[in-house]
Amino acid sequence: MYTDNGTNFLGASRTLGNLNWQEIIDKCAIQKIKWHFNPPAAPWYGGWWERMICIIKQLLRKVLGRACVTYEEMVTLLCECESVVNGRPLTYLYDYPNELRVIKPSDFTQDIEGNETVDLDIIHAKHLCKRIRYLQNLSCQLRQRFQKEYLAKLIRNPKLLSKRHNLSPGDVVLIGSDNTKRLNWPLGRVIQLFQGKDNIERVAKLRVENGEIIRPIQRIYPLEMS
Repeated sequence: MYTDNGTNFLGASRTLGNLNWQEIIDKCAIQKIKWHFNPPAAPWYGGWWERMICIIKQLLRKVLGRACVTYEEMVTLLCECESVVNGRPLTYLYDYPNELRVIKPSDFTQDIEGNETVDLDIIHAKHLCKRIRYLQNLSCQLRQRFQKEYLAKLIRNPKLLSKRHNLSPGDVVLIGSDNTKRLNWPLGRVIQLFQGKDNIERVAKLRVENGEIIRPIQRIYPLEMS
């Protein structure tokens, strides 16, 4: 676990350190928690995950600000949030010459592909049906807001903006599309860049799964770990 030096984290680390972990490991299918703290007086460490936490907190406030949910329902929605966050594109896996595959955090955390909690097929009680629809609506709002706001922040990231204006042939990028959800934008590999009259790259030729396309630089976005 990686955190800053908040007093709550320091206290939790000390408390967990006093447990008999060998006995816990022998009786439970878990591993010992290893805590890694950022250097003191270095608030810029962990900036990336702090920004991700900020996005999730904002989404929860917007979607659940006035919602009335039980503890179990809240845990379910948080699991949905976890699934969506772990389904974001990080980088790519270049297995075959003509195939690009997105790598997501979920590829490392789960063996079975799937990004939604399983719904009950048959619910007889009318009030349960209404409650399920209510939770599904909240879950849908969380997914849609994350898809919109996470990639918006990714696009506005100053480091990635500078990368977008310094693309090179061979780079793998996300290709923006108005007809596709942002988390499902296709990958493409830059083949050639075309300059405008000001000698700045304005257009790129990209190789995609079905051939080659041309897109303006403004519709091309670097991957999170590019």
